[in-house]
Amino acid sequence: MTKLAVAFVMLSACTTGSPEDDLLGSGPDHGDQVGIEEAPRVTGVVRGVAEGRVVLGNDGWLDTREIANGGFAFENVPDGTYFAKLEIIGFASQSQIVVVRQGSASVVLDASPLAAGYAYQWSRDTSRGGHEQGSVIGSARVMLRASYGIHLSDEELVWSDEHAARLLATMRAVPQRTSTLWAPIAMTPTTWILSSHEAARSGDVVRISTTAFATERYVATQLHQNIVAHVTQHGRDRVAVDQILLERYGVRASLFTDAESVTLISMLEDMPQGLRAMPGLTTLTRRSGGAPVRALVASGSLEISDTTFAMDRTAAQFELVREMALFLVPADLTDAVAHFVTTGQGADLVSGLGLEAEAPFIQLAIRAEGRQVHVTLGLEAEGAAAATMFVFNGERYQMLRLEPETTGAVVLTGDVTLSGGGIWRPDSLVLVSSEGAEQVQEMDQVGWRLEAE
Repeated sequence: MTKLAVAFVMLSACTTGSPEDDLLGSGPDHGDQVGIEEAPRVTGVVRGVAEGRVVLGNDGWLDTREIANGGFAFENVPDGTYFAKLEIIGFASQSQIVVVRQGSASVVLDASPLAAGYAYQWSRDTSRGGHEQGSVIGSARVMLRASYGIHLSDEELVWSDEHAARLLATMRAVPQRTSTLWAPIAMTPTTWILSSHEAARSGDVVRISTTAFATERYVATQLHQNIVAHVTQHGRDRVAVDQILLERYGVRASLFTDAESVTLISMLEDMPQGLRAMPGLTTLTRRSGGAPVRALVASGSLEISDTTFAMDRTAAQFELVREMALFLVPADLTDAVAHFVTTGQGADLVSGLGLEAEAPFIQLAIRAEGRQVHVTLGLEAEGAAAATMFVFNGERYQMLRLEPETTGAVVLTGDVTLSGGGIWRPDSLVLVSSEGAEQVQEMDQVGWRLEAE
């Protein structure tokens, strides 16, 4: 079987005034009117394809434009470093870093058609959702509908795949009633609208503000808080609140108000995985006055003052992390842990504590002809002796064995003949080290769906 070959696009980013400016042309999408001083914009052209979507963003800013007349433009882009990527079915592409200075930058994107047949590739990049390309894309949108009954409406603003991926990832961080391939249940359908207005719900219509997707160190805080409010009915559904706290963080809470419960859950999420659930911490209790947070390690509890919820969010997060860290490290390291979690500084002081989440694989590629499937998996680092991927089509599981191309390689490949037709999706990946240790990685967040004959 011929291995998957994917042709990547070439992107180049530059500030205005570079030689590529001649490629940007003129007209409504690029703006070149005599006698009119233009406002700063991020502009670009796309070569090789006539239509599709361009996404520009970073953790704090995210927007999308449709390709028109071979180009695109983004206005009012704050200075900073961004990713730019295409979302086009059937074309290979690659995300690229773009540096915006004084509101301006220019970029040229070249698209290449994929080979005939089924092809899918996901790769980690500087975006939160990773970069998806292939015969089928938009898998996050499909999964939101299948798992949560969520239909994404473009009636106000367009949901890019990156927006959808961030929403899906955040939904998965909130334990709730969910339909799965192996245990399907009827979900109450809701329509979610991406809006320039504040978040609101009216009946089965949910509006989410574009500003909610701004991500802090670990989570899009406002988006997560909006989803928790949606799932728990703004904290009034105590059963839903208790489910989230117990399943996600391993704790029970008492005496918190409805609004405090929503905020508390969001604060617990906005920290490294190693602090979200710790053996020994079982109870959170609200009290009046006193220190913002106090750890009672011997009894496995945290006391959280009502004054904490009136504090600046960063200051409150620092107090919470510092006291939670007492369940993990000696007291003389708790300030360093809290400083690292809230600012990202001082990583050398907390190295080896497992505070950063691991991302074991960085690329997944699938090439299929009928039921014959070839998979390529790119790993973050060397050391995996083998891997096993489990795929599922709603009726049966099938195992795909992946072997390194050479000893200690970071690329593993494998082939499989699917045992039946229908839509297949990945379920999990088991990486096996050279010492025999296994690491299980959930795979459904990658989202490919292969329709076999």
